[in-house]
Amino acid sequence: VTIVPCATFALYTALKSILNQGDEVVIIQPSYYTYAPSVVMNGSIPVYYDLEYDFTIDWDKFKTCITEKTKAIIINSPQNPTGKVWKQDDWKQLYELISNQEIYLISEEIYDTYCFDEAEHYSSFIHPELRKRTFCIFSFGKMFHTSGWKVSYMLASEELTALFRSHQQYISYSANAPAQYALAKYLEIFDPSENKAVMQRKRDIFNKLITETPLYIEQEAEGSVFQIVNFRDVSKTMTDVEFSKWLTIDKRVACLPLSAFYNSRQNSDYIRFSFAKKDDVIIQALEHLRKNL
Repeated sequence: VTIVPCATFALYTALKSILNQGDEVVIIQPSYYTYAPSVVMNGSIPVYYDLEYDFTIDWDKFKTCITEKTKAIIINSPQNPTGKVWKQDDWKQLYELISNQEIYLISEEIYDTYCFDEAEHYSSFIHPELRKRTFCIFSFGKMFHTSGWKVSYMLASEELTALFRSHQQYISYSANAPAQYALAKYLEIFDPSENKAVMQRKRDIFNKLITETPLYIEQEAEGSVFQIVNFRDVSKTMTDVEFSKWLTIDKRVACLPLSAFYNSRQNSDYIRFSFAKKDDVIIQALEHLRKNL
């Protein structure tokens, strides 16, 4: 276990620990915006795989992204922005693809305590073979809604931990001590099941109220704190960027366009909302949209 200043630091430093000039790293899109820059800043090449229309993986297509130059794959589960959770079978499929190659995993699992309904969090670090080649990243900031405190942690094998720390000690050395003591104290009483129930209730409030607006949900988030919403019943002509700006500025409810989570996509039918808000804020926002869309 390595304590780190934040998940983004862990991602960057894990990549630095294993990449050489010209290596390729597979990034599954839509994805968080720091992934590709972290690859490029380490002298390597991002290779993008786009999820299917229902945000699942076509493993035959995914296989074509893996070459002799592939050094790592970045995975995020539960995923930002789609809310998808990788199942045990997904990890099994991945292992079968890379079992005969020296390919590492950067597995960002920062929403691990937020898996809803029947979805369970299955970590790459649980898989008996993948754990040997995984940098598994978690975040107290996401778990406890204390993002500004900047303390996260990473699980890795002894060998990978040694590689990681040989770089970390020259970049940050450690995370701030007061926040570490505070978080450690809170862990003594922390109940992850209660955490999950609170966030699932917020998702359910959001998803119920949005049915009273022209916006609609095609798939409920299985995890994370985000919900993808189709906006095409409101506008057939605006791009998702234009619609997001209009909704945020003119209608005063903030969202993000799904295309922002792709390397080169300019448009989509979807926007992303966060439901990690106080209940009354969620209710007020959806009531406002019901009256004003």
